[in-house]
Amino acid sequence: MGDVTQPNEEEVASLLKASRQLGSDYDQDIARQIVDRIHSWGPEPPKPTTRRRDPKHQIAVLSIVMSLSIPMMAIAAWIAKAHGFYAVLGLDAIVILSALWN
Repeated sequence: MGDVTQPNEEEVASLLKASRQLGSDYDQDIARQIVDRIHSWGPEPPKPTTRRRDPKHQIAVLSIVMSLSIPMMAIAAWIAKAHGFYAVLGLDAIVILSALWN
């Protein structure tokens, strides 16, 4: 929405004059133009802010993941040998990176 300018009488008058000169066939287009101009005069919508997680939350997530992954890693290594161990280790890495990324 670029520059926000306040409406002035000359713009509105010129749109009304154009509406009279063009006739009733163009009423819908003129009405759309007026609505677009009114919307452009308003304030810009607020920009979204980036939300940063609390470091305490990150520590809590990481400690839960690590405490649960140790027994899961042992079970996976017992059942699927090295493949299970590395699968759980890979999932741990994904969770840790996603927790630290935000």
